[in-house]
Amino acid sequence: ALQEYYEENHIEKSRLGFIIVVKNLIFTHDAEDMSMARYGYSFIAEGSGAQYATGAMASTQNWAPFDRIRNAVNVSIQYSPSCAGNVDVLRSDKCT
Repeated sequence: ALQEYYEENHIEKSRLGFIIVVKNLIFTHDAEDMSMARYGYSFIAEGSGAQYATGAMASTQNWAPFDRIRNAVNVSIQYSPSCAGNVDVLRSDKCT
């Protein structure tokens, strides 16, 4: 289904990856090779600022989930020279 979606919408897959959370299970998806893997910990970070985000999440385990996510990305933007941009967090209650 994902492969068809990418093709129908002309999505460049070589630079596309997702972190997907369903019922407290974390998965990573790489669109280039269409792989999906389950992650065994309660949080994950990907990309050039992953080390900063991981540290931020490890130190804020008692925070509300959306506050933790937003803080982790903002810490990465602040300390990693290759991170920049706005923070967008998407959520769907249909998957809970």
